[in-house]
Amino acid sequence: MPAPPPVTRAIVRFSLRLIFSSRIKCRWRGRSRQRLNGGATCIAPRRVFVPQAQSTELERRLRSRLAGLPPVPVAMSTRERLDPLLDEARRAGCRIVGAAPPAAVPAMSPILVSDATPELALLKADIFAPVLALVPVRDCEEALRFDERCPYALGASVFGPEEPARRLAVRIRAGAVTINDLIVPTADPRLPFGGRGQSGYGVTRGAAGLLELTCVKTVSLRRGHLRPHYQPTTTADDTVFRQYLSAAHGPSWTGRIRACASLLAALGRRARTTRRTAADGGAPPRQSK
Repeated sequence: MPAPPPVTRAIVRFSLRLIFSSRIKCRWRGRSRQRLNGGATCIAPRRVFVPQAQSTELERRLRSRLAGLPPVPVAMSTRERLDPLLDEARRAGCRIVGAAPPAAVPAMSPILVSDATPELALLKADIFAPVLALVPVRDCEEALRFDERCPYALGASVFGPEEPARRLAVRIRAGAVTINDLIVPTADPRLPFGGRGQSGYGVTRGAAGLLELTCVKTVSLRRGHLRPHYQPTTTADDTVFRQYLSAAHGPSWTGRIRACASLLAALGRRARTTRRTAADGGAPPRQSK
């Protein structure tokens, strides 16, 4: 299999996943998105899946891009949850670029966790802070498998040539996927927005979002006098049903045609039996079990 586009992914309470193109872009668009609202954004970037051969170069570029970014306010309760997650990543051999400030400091700079693995709790947690995990993968298949371990699935982004990106986008478990962009397109009020897994169900916005606000009622009307479903079952019903299944779902067209002929014959026999029974004033015999 060809090398995947470098891959980025995100989790948060509603989870974003991002997948990057096979060319490492000099413009790191994620840097501003990572800091949007202090990282406290439901679909902010959280995970980056990248081909192993490109992991070192992407890490180098991320280090240089993130190094000059100023701190952003982060709630103390979030930082208290983050500390043990970063400790686990260190014990697992991950490289931590940046560090959480002392408790007295109300803001923190972005943190990069390199060589992260899908087993880490950090990759499955809903942490609203500017933290990005870099996960090296062999190919897209491994990236998709790793992503399945996260319970959240709100959105995703795929970066790369349009056609390969589209093919990959349809395989990602997410409520919304953007191609060659981050976060902002999901704010378009014309587009439905919703998640999968623990990211919830249902959607807001768009035509589908309006339908979520409706209360559906079904009214059906049958004309004429034919009500075959009111009639008691007969011994012929089993044959009729089997022939219907063969006609509708048979493996070959010739078999379906033969089943259609048998079905018509069985329906004819059933109709004649029903008429004779009605003429005699009795009920048709029940189907034996």
